Amino acid sequence: MAKITNHKKKLLIIEDEPIFLELLTDKFESEEFKTFRAQTAEKGIKLALKHHPDLILLDIILPKMDGLAMLSILRKDRWGKNTPVIILSNTSDQKRVSQALKLGVYDYLVKTNFTLKELVSQVKEVVRY
Repeated sequence: MAKITNHKKKLLIIEDEPIFLELLTDKFESEEFKTFRAQTAEKGIKLALKHHPDLILLDIILPKMDGLAMLSILRKDRWGKNTPVIILSNTSDQKRVSQALKLGVYDYLVKTNFTLKELVSQVKEVVRY
């Protein structure tokens, strides 16, 4: 019997590349997620604290404030301390990966190394969709 739920899982996508942001949004909405989106870390923090998403997909290289600085701020919040975060980045710089892991990210994915199907599967696993 199919699982019946009237509560869509909430996903916050923080990505400054408009085409990739649109692609991710469309894909996750087609998978029945309620999505929120931001192209800056500042807007991402506001949306995260307002909507308390079940998971955050976070780019690192963002205008003004990078994703790791945003995550540091989020981790100081009572709610944000344990929120699952998956980093999606173009860089596999070990210093950044190490910093992300210290901030308690669930995973660090390099954009060229995964498919959308794999990402959806991993997100569903994390939020137990």
